[in-house]
Amino acid sequence: LLSGVSAIFIDRKGDLASYADPKAFLQVPFLNTVQVDLFTPGKSDGRPLAIGIAPEGLGKLDNLEQRSEAAQMAAVAVSAMMNYRPGNKTDERLVNILAKAIRLFSEFHGQVFLEPLISFVHSRDPLLVAEMGVLDPKNLKKLADDLESLGLDVKRRFLLEGGTESLEIDRLLGNTRGPAPSHARLVVISTKFL
Repeated sequence: LLSGVSAIFIDRKGDLASYADPKAFLQVPFLNTVQVDLFTPGKSDGRPLAIGIAPEGLGKLDNLEQRSEAAQMAAVAVSAMMNYRPGNKTDERLVNILAKAIRLFSEFHGQVFLEPLISFVHSRDPLLVAEMGVLDPKNLKKLADDLESLGLDVKRRFLLEGGTESLEIDRLLGNTRGPAPSHARLVVISTKFL
C-alpha cells in the first residue's frame, strides 16, 4: 500500500476496520498516502455494498452459451442461499428457471438485483415463459415466493439490493477512466454483520 499498490481486504471479524480509523495511525504517514474505504454490508447504519445477483455485463457477453453458463452459476449461488438442495428434482427445475430468468433479465435490463428479478419472475414475462418450454408456469410463483423470502432476511436484502455502491473491482480500486488516483486505495469489506 505504501508503495502505491491498491488492495481489497475482506474482514470477517471486524478487526481490519481499524485501518479506516485516523486515530489508529497518528504516528504513521499511512493515511497521507493511502485512501481507505470501509464497507459494512448488512449493517443498516454503515456503508452498504451491494452484490448483484449476477456479474455486471452478463447480458453483453458475446454468445448465448457464455451468458447461459454465467447465469447458471449465479442461479446456483442464489439457490444455495434459498436452501435449495442439489439432487432434488423440484429444486433443480427451479434453479434452471432462475438461470433463464437471470440471463433474460440481464440481456434486456442490465445489472441484476433482487427486487427487479423478483418482479420479472412474478410478472410471468412472456419471454421467460417461452424459455421454460412445457414446464408449468406455476413454477414461477414458487420461485418468486422463494426469492421474496430470501429478501425478507434483512441482512441479505441489504447485500442483494441495488441503489448502493456495488461490488465491482474497478470501481472499488479507482481503476476508472480519467487521471490516475493520487493515493493507493485500501478497501476493507467487513462481513462481520452478514
